[in-house]
Amino acid sequence: METFKGNRILAKINRTKQKYDEQVAELETYLRDVVDFEFKIDYQPSDGHMLCNHEDGEEMHIAPLVDCLSVIYSKGKLSYKDHRNLCV
Repeated sequence: METFKGNRILAKINRTKQKYDEQVAELETYLRDVVDFEFKIDYQPSDGHMLCNHEDGEEMHIAPLVDCLSVIYSKGKLSYKDHRNLCV
């Protein structure tokens, strides 16, 4: 009996999501040395990939990841102040 095509497509989606999650985790690991605060990377459909501060007791702020990477490229680090200046 042939496997329902929807199940095969769902399996592909799950594998792709797992690979995506692995790549995001790899980028977060790389960035830990150049970002001066606790953070996570999140995807928002309307804004794309965002770098979110994740400090305890702080209000969460988000900034476009591409802008954060530009600051890291030019300054070598991303400070909390730089991140706040980029926040949307």
